[in-house]
Amino acid sequence: MYKTMLVAAAALLACAAEARAALYGYEGFNYAAGTLSGKGSASDPGFSTAWTQGTDGGNVVSGGLSYANLQTTGGALDLAGAGTTLNFRGLSQAYNDPSDTATGELWFSYLIQPGTYTGLPFAGLSFYTDQLTGSTATDTDFYLAARNVSPGNYGYGDLDAANGAQTPVIATPGETVLLVGQIVFGAGANTSATNEDHIYIYANPAIGGDIPAPDADTDLTADFQTMRLAAQNGANFLVDEFRIGDSFADVTPVIPPDPNVDGAPGITLNDFQVIRTNFLTGTTHAQGDVNYDGLVDHADFYLWRTSFLGTGATLEGVNLWGVPEPASGVAALVMTLAGGLVVRQARRAKRPA
Repeated sequence: MYKTMLVAAAALLACAAEARAALYGYEGFNYAAGTLSGKGSASDPGFSTAWTQGTDGGNVVSGGLSYANLQTTGGALDLAGAGTTLNFRGLSQAYNDPSDTATGELWFSYLIQPGTYTGLPFAGLSFYTDQLTGSTATDTDFYLAARNVSPGNYGYGDLDAANGAQTPVIATPGETVLLVGQIVFGAGANTSATNEDHIYIYANPAIGGDIPAPDADTDLTADFQTMRLAAQNGANFLVDEFRIGDSFADVTPVIPPDPNVDGAPGITLNDFQVIRTNFLTGTTHAQGDVNYDGLVDHADFYLWRTSFLGTGATLEGVNLWGVPEPASGVAALVMTLAGGLVVRQARRAKRPA
């Protein structure tokens, strides 16, 4: 009995923590093209200032970055410049203790894409311990960025304790990468001010589901209230879609599935035809990618079928054949759709006369 009560209490606490999980701040660079200086405001959720810049700063460009089915908006920040570009923004609070968040953890994420560059420049996101004063902060806490260490992998570095860890992903021109960090306050090896926390880092994680395995992890000293986006020597990098929140889901929100792929009103057999035609070859929503994961496959058929049957329609009379190659897709399609038909017919057979 006592054990049952403990389990129930733990479940309630877990649910409560999940319910409190939230996105603290979001920056999608949804501004007019031009200098970033002065964009945003102190009233934006999660932030305490507008953007400030050093002698050289980045510029907002139209056409933001994208990654799988991640929700995105607006433009992006171009970090290219004549010299090292520095862009600072104050956060709405300091993060250095489990009590600073609803879950005792803090998650953050952003997109980064290198253009053509030379050497091994540092480029990306850093956090600072001191509060933003004027246009700059000076006490660097840690970073998650393209590292200026051969061979140029994305990684983490704690400048207070000289810790570092890298992902297997190398900064490659033209390739957009989603970087995610997870800070667990108080989970480090020490209980003092150094290495008292732990960080897990992820590069290009699968989103929309369970938390994947991290690419690397290590201890750190997390104590920050200012963020910086920078590129050494004005290297040609784009950054976008910064988020900070309580959970993996908070900082990697996905576009909701949309089975209406033909653009016409309602969920109909015409949507099915689009999906069938592009099965295992299509990559866009207009080609049948219902869940925006970059490939038209059985998951898209399942989502369409669920929505279609939910309208009260049936699959009786639907031609399950004639699916284009690759042939391996035919069996998957037939099994997916036929499964729904058999279940519905079985349910009808069980109804009382």
